[in-house]
Amino acid sequence: MRRLFSLWVVGWCSATLLAQTPPSAPSPAAAGERDRPLSVLLISMDTTRADHLGCYGHPANPTPNIDAVAKQGALFEHCYSPAPITLPSHSSMFTSTLPFVHGVRDNGVYRLRPENLTITEVLKQQGYATAAVVGAFVLDRAFGLSQGFDEYDDVRRVDVGGTDRSRIRDADEVTDRALALLEKIGSQRFFLFVHYFDPHERYEPPPRWAGKFDDPYLEEIAFVDEQIGRLLAGLEKAGLSDRTLVVITADHGEGRGDHDESTHGYFVYDSTLRVPLILRAPRGVPAGRRISAQVRLIDLAPTILELTGAGRLPQAQGASFVSLLQGVVTGDVPRPSYGESFFPRTYLKFSQLRSLRADGWKFIHADPPELYHVVEDPGETRNLASENVERVKQMRSALRRMITDAPRIAAAEQASRQLSDEELRNLE
Repeated sequence: MRRLFSLWVVGWCSATLLAQTPPSAPSPAAAGERDRPLSVLLISMDTTRADHLGCYGHPANPTPNIDAVAKQGALFEHCYSPAPITLPSHSSMFTSTLPFVHGVRDNGVYRLRPENLTITEVLKQQGYATAAVVGAFVLDRAFGLSQGFDEYDDVRRVDVGGTDRSRIRDADEVTDRALALLEKIGSQRFFLFVHYFDPHERYEPPPRWAGKFDDPYLEEIAFVDEQIGRLLAGLEKAGLSDRTLVVITADHGEGRGDHDESTHGYFVYDSTLRVPLILRAPRGVPAGRRISAQVRLIDLAPTILELTGAGRLPQAQGASFVSLLQGVVTGDVPRPSYGESFFPRTYLKFSQLRSLRADGWKFIHADPPELYHVVEDPGETRNLASENVERVKQMRSALRRMITDAPRIAAAEQASRQLSDEELRNLE
């Protein structure tokens, strides 16, 4: 992910200033605005551990812009992805279904079939302008996430000074393109999806961030935070903040050496399944709220649709958490969180891994089985399966029922696809 240093003194100065000036909160909606449907800005940070953001407790405070949004809105302390892999996770985020329903189990060799209804399509049916900018080939339109978008700005092959730039875009380019789309959309209601890939390994932050934290991964996150600040400043400058729901989340985390996993994709521990989730809006989202109840990425689309009043996803397995946002429900509503990784099966010919997180416990269906009391052991370091045979049995049965009782979409079994040689190279 080499960046040309010539991107540039002017960009460096303006971006640094933005990083030091967190975005301001939207003003309360005026009487005439309260009935106007909210636009939606959905920001997804690839490969971002929640505990590496300042608002989630990282002592280096690398994310002042995201932290400001958290203060202006609501932060969920325990949100979980269904897969530690980009395409399956985003497919669940957009459809509110789990991988065994939508059929996307891994990157590249699967695609989201058009029979899966997405939040993008629902919002488009309600008159929203729909646009996306993605930061990596892994979300190329060939893999199906583009359905419902009027404009889907994905990564094309570009040769820059003899350097192959086909696989990724850096965060500053993603932001430039997102701001251009906002300008093009104008005063229309919009759904804009912005995907930043930079925190994904190989961890090569731009020169102005390199060495700042003595941790390239953290510096990549800080770079994305800087660009999120620039994007939100552009939203404000365009006069759109006061009518836009802003969502900041991630597709999955990163191992960082936990459980001997340096990156992600293989295991289903919380280090790679727990993600940040922050919402801010001029109405419907109280400022300064921190919510400890467990939620899931599959709950996000139903929540956005309720906050916008734009309809529903009939096949949704997730449930809106607006009642949690607004304090109507204060307890921990049961939302069992499913996780899976098919990477071992797809590439290594090992068995896939599945997990279930519920009632303060985490069960991993493996050989041998694993059970963690995550309330007391959030790092999942003490396997209690041998001491809790009955609980293991119950959670294994619950996991089986979750899969067998799920709705079936006919296209799920047709989701696998063959990659061309060029596509395979782009995924390396």
